[in-house]
Amino acid sequence: MIIFSTVFKILNKLKGNLILYTVILLAITLFNTTSGNMNHYEATKPDILIVNKDQNNEITKGFVSYLKEQAILKDIDINDQEKVDDALFYRDISYVVYIPENFGGDLVNDKNPTIEYKSNGNENASFTQMLIEKYIKTVNLYKEHYQGKALNQKVKQVINQKTKVNLNTSLDSSKLNQVNVYFNFLNYALLAGGVYCMTMILASLNQEGVRKRTIMSSFSYRKYNWIVFASLGLASFIVWLSYMIISFILFKEIMLSGNGIAYILNSFVFSIWRWLLRSVFFVAL
Repeated sequence: MIIFSTVFKILNKLKGNLILYTVILLAITLFNTTSGNMNHYEATKPDILIVNKDQNNEITKGFVSYLKEQAILKDIDINDQEKVDDALFYRDISYVVYIPENFGGDLVNDKNPTIEYKSNGNENASFTQMLIEKYIKTVNLYKEHYQGKALNQKVKQVINQKTKVNLNTSLDSSKLNQVNVYFNFLNYALLAGGVYCMTMILASLNQEGVRKRTIMSSFSYRKYNWIVFASLGLASFIVWLSYMIISFILFKEIMLSGNGIAYILNSFVFSIWRWLLRSVFFVAL
């Protein structure tokens, strides 16, 4: 009991640090509440450059028109390769499409034309690559039944079809986002605040005078280590439980759902890992 009481006396002196991290945690959660949340998806248009050597073909015209609708076409001198490379390097464009001669004719005649490209490798470049592959696959699907302008119209009709998604949930999505912010930052609070407190406790117990008195006492060293180990575990549990109580006060409805239980288990496992890591370090000393 003496060791337990000593550990919690030290923890009590360090409560200011825990309160500070708790205030920061609540402030960030509150800020997220008042700043609004994005609950919808909106596709961004990538910046691209098209080098077209097949301008008179109807299929190619439809392909270029499709890319212009789905992306932002930049005005860069395609004959100056250095400018094109600089635009890619400085992220002015994400993707350069090189459409070869007879591309449209080769595509409908099963000659599998190859489109060369340059990209900066970011997510917009990947999205542009996906757009190109989608268009070519759609043309290959309908080219046996349509030709020329009719094929372009059919491909455009299919590609432009939109799917409406309705989200049916009993949970408030804005509240769920706030819970996500709370528990994301909670890991930092547990790591920074908790580790600081545990480190200071261990540092106090390992002071030369305290350590000598412990060695000279009737306690076996193994028993002493186990008591310290359990004390740190109890302290970590109390800190974790305090944050869980706060989460229930703020987000009672969500914390009682499956999502809330998952958050609780995740933070509990993280607390155990932190406790074990620090305790093993203490024993090693």
